[in-house]
Amino acid sequence: MRCPQCGYVSFDQLAACKKCGADLREVKRRRGIPTFTAAPVGSRRPPAPLSAQPSAPEPPQKQEDRAQDVDAFFAGLFQSSRPPHTSEQEPQEEAAFSLPLGTLPPFEPSPDAIAPPVTEWTDDSRPVRAAALPKAGFWIRLAAWMTDIVCLFLATIVLALLTLTTIWLGGRLGGEINDQVMALAGYSGAVIVIVTGFLYFTLFVGACGQTPGKRLFGLKVVPVNDQEMTYGRACLRSLYWILSLLLFSVGFLMIAFTWQKRGLHDMLAGTYVIRT
Repeated sequence: MRCPQCGYVSFDQLAACKKCGADLREVKRRRGIPTFTAAPVGSRRPPAPLSAQPSAPEPPQKQEDRAQDVDAFFAGLFQSSRPPHTSEQEPQEEAAFSLPLGTLPPFEPSPDAIAPPVTEWTDDSRPVRAAALPKAGFWIRLAAWMTDIVCLFLATIVLALLTLTTIWLGGRLGGEINDQVMALAGYSGAVIVIVTGFLYFTLFVGACGQTPGKRLFGLKVVPVNDQEMTYGRACLRSLYWILSLLLFSVGFLMIAFTWQKRGLHDMLAGTYVIRT
């Protein structure tokens, strides 16, 4: 309680202010604060003696309720100390039936099953990318190309002889061999050389990616997108091969100076020449 004269705050049971000595009984009466009076020394009553008679036992229903309350208390305490259980393990379903191991037939692969080529798979059963395979250099490709030129020359000679022989026989049967027959023979020979060379590289590369010369030296033409070689891509490569030849063979010299050993016709057609 605060003193109305000096403002000192003291206990409510005091009758006078401890600082200024003002009487606080009237103020306590107006505020309704009860007056505490200390009991005289020796007036305290002694505690009542405990009864020697045993207390009446509690009914069984009340004892069971109290036991249930105690069990619920300890169960809640135990669950609160346990870490939260995220997910319950689902019970596994039992098999409807099972066969003994001796009754199962041994596994035998089908002879019609198609297995991938060994050269196109690595140890971890993944296909090998064309960019990671070893590339063929300039000199080995030149040797393979010279082999193809020899094969192409022989095939062209045979076709040219057959064509010229047919034209000569036609001229003889017509009466004479004039300038028109000779011009036809010359144009036919040029067409045979161009068409034979174009078909030679297109058909062989489109079929298996290898000409006879490349097969002899272990080379193969593959697309950069790791797909199968097609006749359309082989046809484009043959056309670009003629372009590289017309540019003073600069497209072929690029094989020796590029990182992936690719000529101009390889870059335009999107192919690599790899070692098999």
